[in-house]
Amino acid sequence: AVERISSSKARSTLIVGTFPSKPSLYAREYSHITKQTSTLAHLETALEQNNIQHVRFYDLVVPDAKNKRTLFYYKEDTHWNAFANQLIAQELAKKIKELSKE
Repeated sequence: AVERISSSKARSTLIVGTFPSKPSLYAREYSHITKQTSTLAHLETALEQNNIQHVRFYDLVVPDAKNKRTLFYYKEDTHWNAFANQLIAQELAKKIKELSKE
């Protein structure tokens, strides 16, 4: 049986995840870019100013990536690897649980 939810009860929330690009994590020529000067920082500021729910991955991934302890992208291309996908799924699940309590 399918229960129809009236539009007055239905609620959707957009959650944006901000994740550093592969070059900003690994390329030497981007090593001078800090979180404060990155395009990602500007995006996160705009999301906050517009009260858009988002998950910041920068602080979770940059320390390990800069120390070359963890790879988040495949070496051959710019797609996230299995480790990064798992991390992203876990953090999004936390955010969804947080929002569902509101």
